[in-house]
Amino acid sequence: MFDPGGRSGLRFNGKVFKDGIIGAWNAGCKDQHTYAAAWEAPDFFALAFYFISEEKDTLADMENGQRNQFLSDYLKENFTDRYADSIEAAGLKEDMDAFIRMIHAIYN
Repeated sequence: MFDPGGRSGLRFNGKVFKDGIIGAWNAGCKDQHTYAAAWEAPDFFALAFYFISEEKDTLADMENGQRNQFLSDYLKENFTDRYADSIEAAGLKEDMDAFIRMIHAIYN
């Protein structure tokens, strides 16, 4: 079981990331190229936001794709929509849209 919690105080159960690298190795996946092409990385920001206030066991049996969709929906409902409403209420929607377009242009 992967447990880096010794130093950080956080504990991650290998089951939560069962389709991660360690899970694939344990399942007998020896072809790293095939595995890397098929593996979908966890959405760590959404995961951390979820862990702030929700029960971690809910995610234990989900594959990364399913978990990412669940977390994306949770993040949208509990953070993104509220943040957008706050920006609009403050009269900063146009400024934020311009900022997002600028960041998108820089990184894409």
